[in-house]
Amino acid sequence: MKINKTKELIKGLIPPQALDIERAILGAMIIDKEAIESVVGLITYDMFYKIEHKLIYKSIYNLYVKSRDIDLLTISNELQRKGDLDEAGGQFYLIDLSQKVGSTAHIVSHADIVVKKYSQRELIKHASEVVSNCYKDDANTMELLDSLYNTLNEISELTVKSKDKTFLDLKNEVIEKSIKIFDGEIKSGIETPIRNLTNKSGGWRDTELIIMAARPGMGKTAFALQCVTAPAKNG
Repeated sequence: MKINKTKELIKGLIPPQALDIERAILGAMIIDKEAIESVVGLITYDMFYKIEHKLIYKSIYNLYVKSRDIDLLTISNELQRKGDLDEAGGQFYLIDLSQKVGSTAHIVSHADIVVKKYSQRELIKHASEVVSNCYKDDANTMELLDSLYNTLNEISELTVKSKDKTFLDLKNEVIEKSIKIFDGEIKSGIETPIRNLTNKSGGWRDTELIIMAARPGMGKTAFALQCVTAPAKNG
């Protein structure tokens, strides 16, 4: 398996990278399973800059998702099985990575740095493509803008941290908030057209995403207009 390398130079500049951080992450993953669990949801193999690091991370990930034991030997065997051991630096490089780990405590912060550097490289790559395409006589401006917006959205999503919540977590949050509203600890928001709904929900609040769903012809638009006019009449 071959993975295309990032272009080494763009107009004489070295692409953003953090090789020491990449080595620290891989070393921590080799010696500590908890380190693996901390970063598998944050970074992917293509976010690493160095080809050796891409291959090693991918092998560790493959072993992890298969619930296999992960150590120097199993990683080496996985790379050998894929025919990537030599390209990944060989067994000596794996040993070197594992021996240079000071601590695994900051691996999440290290992963954030890898994501940041990857995002910068992606911005450089796509911005260069857009600039190049803009010089073409047959360039479609709308398609270029659409491509640019999609790229920016994809990259921005990488930098937004999110944490999945269980239904139980959400239920407890709703109950806790409802109790605080009932006890008056949380000030009511903007009134809805339905008093009972306002009492139970606490009204509309800034930054909330409110979804109104119903079958066609059930009066969604009429209700939405009432939601606007009711508070407007109250100033």
